[in-house]
Amino acid sequence: MYKTLRQVGLSLVTTLWISTLAHADDPLAEIQTLLQNGQFEEAFPKLKNLADAGHAGSQYMMCSFYDQGLVVKLNQKISLRYCEAAANQGHPMAIGHLGSKYFTGSGVSQDKARGVELFTQAAELNDTGAMVSLSHLHIVGDGVERDTERAYELAMRAAKLGSPSGAFAVGNLYLMGLEPNTNPDSPINVGEAMRWLHSSAEMGFIPAFTILGQAYADPQLGVGDYEEAYFWLSLAHQYGVEEIKNLKYEAELKLNKARRNHVTSRLQEWQPKTPTVN
Repeated sequence: MYKTLRQVGLSLVTTLWISTLAHADDPLAEIQTLLQNGQFEEAFPKLKNLADAGHAGSQYMMCSFYDQGLVVKLNQKISLRYCEAAANQGHPMAIGHLGSKYFTGSGVSQDKARGVELFTQAAELNDTGAMVSLSHLHIVGDGVERDTERAYELAMRAAKLGSPSGAFAVGNLYLMGLEPNTNPDSPINVGEAMRWLHSSAEMGFIPAFTILGQAYADPQLGVGDYEEAYFWLSLAHQYGVEEIKNLKYEAELKLNKARRNHVTSRLQEWQPKTPTVN
């Protein structure tokens, strides 16, 4: 059974948190196993004990539990408390997440300048999530100066560190024609866009499924392939993306039975690669 978007998000956070504990002692190893198996209710009290004892990675995970209302009732104030505790210990992902809280006013009074400051601090500590957030802000000019070259630099840095969201951001920058050394009359570098979007999708980044499906279904981009469109749109739909349902159906109608069956087989066999960073 496919996970909900919320479960997928927490699973990614869990995978990344686990990767920081590869040489942990047995008590942590037990929690790792529970989280990997999706046994969140069993893991929660053990994780809370570690967090309350001052373990920064566990505090960050507690922040995620309360943020998403998983196992516990959603509570932004408690989430903020754990996030601040982890950030104060220099946990890069917690610092970046705290930045998003300040930027959006989630559980705290909105302060975009403080949010940007925390994003920058986290990015300097190689938190790829913060790099991607800053990249987006530089594209739209929200809280920072609009600077597409800086946006590209940040997204590419995250992508080269192995981030699925970074690869997705780079792919989108190419699709929008916002990579360096381009002008409004330059043709879209579709090849590079698709390469980075595929890299993101292969690591299980759900938004990349959708964009790839739409790109393959768009004859104007010159990569029209209804079998690929149907595959990626079907994958997005299985992971809970509803707005592409009609486009998926249109792509399906373009295929004969053999090609539809081939897509079905691919969907049954597909497994994402495990990302090394967020």
